[in-house]
Amino acid sequence: MDSELLKNLTSGDPEAFQQFYDQYSLPVYRYILDRTGDAERTHRLWQETFRSLPDLLQNTTQPDPMLLLLTVLADRRIDLLNAIEAFHVSEVVPDSVQKRAASRRTGLIILLVGLILVGILALWVATGFLMALDVLPAYDWGYSWFNRVFFRLFPSSFP
Repeated sequence: MDSELLKNLTSGDPEAFQQFYDQYSLPVYRYILDRTGDAERTHRLWQETFRSLPDLLQNTTQPDPMLLLLTVLADRRIDLLNAIEAFHVSEVVPDSVQKRAASRRTGLIILLVGLILVGILALWVATGFLMALDVLPAYDWGYSWFNRVFFRLFPSSFP
């Protein structure tokens, strides 16, 4: 890279940036794509790399050759994005997934216990009516107590 282009870039010349962009955008894009393997991430990182160039040029006294500089910038962005995604995958997602799974299990257990209790109650009522109709032998499994305490549901065949 010639020193005139670097000088113009450092001074903020838009034509120098366009020349620089035309010369280095494709190699940097390919480099990032090779590192990430993902076109969407590559495009985002490639844009961030070129957006951060003016800040880097202002803070650098003796920049390296521009392609190397941009690959260093791209590496920083890639490493940052990888660290963020690794944090989300390994730390946040499993906890939230575990909490949701535990919540679903608790809900299913409560539902299952409720269904079992309703089933037992339905069986108890059906058995009482079948005993009152003399389909089953009569045993008082709490039917007379229920008739006394709550309301008369079962026939008086139970003492």
